[in-house]
Amino acid sequence: MPDPTRAPLPGSLADLALRRGKELRRRRLIARRGATGLALAAVVAVGIAVRVGAGPGTSTPVNRPTTLPAPNTTPTTSTTPPVTTPTTVARQHHPTSTTLPHVAPTGAVTLQPWASNTQPSSQLTLGPSQSGQCLSGSRVDLEPSAWRCFAGANSIVDPCLAPPSGAAGATEVLCVPSPWQNAFLLKLTSPLALTSQNQPGSTSPTWAIELASGQRCVFTTGGVLTLDGVALVYNCGGVRSAGGLVTTSEPWTVRYAANVTGHPSTVAVAKAWLLSSPSPTPGSLWSSPLIEISPSSLGGVRLGMTVAQANRSAGVTFKVQGDGIYTSSSSGGTSSLAVGSVAVSGTTVVCFGAGASTSTQTVTTPQGFVVGETVTQLRDIYGSALVSYHTPPGIANFSGYLVHGFGGTFVFVLNSAGTSIDTVYAGAANVNPVVCAG
Repeated sequence: MPDPTRAPLPGSLADLALRRGKELRRRRLIARRGATGLALAAVVAVGIAVRVGAGPGTSTPVNRPTTLPAPNTTPTTSTTPPVTTPTTVARQHHPTSTTLPHVAPTGAVTLQPWASNTQPSSQLTLGPSQSGQCLSGSRVDLEPSAWRCFAGANSIVDPCLAPPSGAAGATEVLCVPSPWQNAFLLKLTSPLALTSQNQPGSTSPTWAIELASGQRCVFTTGGVLTLDGVALVYNCGGVRSAGGLVTTSEPWTVRYAANVTGHPSTVAVAKAWLLSSPSPTPGSLWSSPLIEISPSSLGGVRLGMTVAQANRSAGVTFKVQGDGIYTSSSSGGTSSLAVGSVAVSGTTVVCFGAGASTSTQTVTTPQGFVVGETVTQLRDIYGSALVSYHTPPGIANFSGYLVHGFGGTFVFVLNSAGTSIDTVYAGAANVNPVVCAG
């Protein structure tokens, strides 16, 4: 019921009060909504700022809000491409000094220039004979039978091989410049310089090689170029060269340089040639450059022969020395033949003897000991089989060693200094050294 004491407000004032009430209700509603309203306002403000800043040529600063909206936790569908597992790519492998592309094993060929004492090998193609001389051992083939020679107008040829019969007394050598060149016989204008020949025991280098590319190279005897620490000892034609040959794995490899300024690269060797010098064949005649002494023979003279038979087989005439000892001086050195101490008629050979070798003759045992070598070399060959021996005083006085075995007995006589062996006797197992030495 209206208050009778209060007068009603004029119409304009009533409207004003109504508007104020509505405003208060509106403000309370806004207050209750709080942060939600502020966050919405911030988002709207950011959107406006981005749109304003994106305009071209706009220099008006954009007032960005200091309060960012809370992160959106609603799940969304990602448009990022799926992550895939990395694929392993094989690295290209480049050849090195130890690994090369698959290449067939190196084919090694051994060439023996002489087929016999007088006949070159059928593996060779012979060119016209030449004349010249050989003054030193080969630098390509380090065997004693190989020589470095001068052919024609001082043209160097290396190697040239003496015949299997030996260097002493040789009248010609067989020269083989390379596997793909013609060989030729060199007629000697002077004897081989035996004091300058190679000594036994050295290992010869590989003579020639053919690379997988087909390039051919031969061991050089001239000046050697060194690149990257590699001695380029193979001449491959022109300025091309190679060196550092590796033969311990297949295929063989070598460092190859196409010029004198580049870096050698490792390449495969398709083919290789090696030289083989046949062992000299011991001669039957006692004048032969090489004679073999064993308990059963000395050259062509054998146990049980008569003196007349021995004369023919040795090619010399023996002279009586005394006490059944017959000696002979051959062109190659001094050798002696001992027979029984009975009458000459009908007597037979029971042992042999050979003096120290000379520069033109070699006397060797089947085991490889050469008369004239040292006691140390003798021990290296016969070892514990050696037995010291001294003859009784006044009878063929000498000291040395006996070796029983190998089909009979060896008697090795020491020189006066006791350092080397200057004479070897050999005969049957029960031979008496005094009988052989006289």
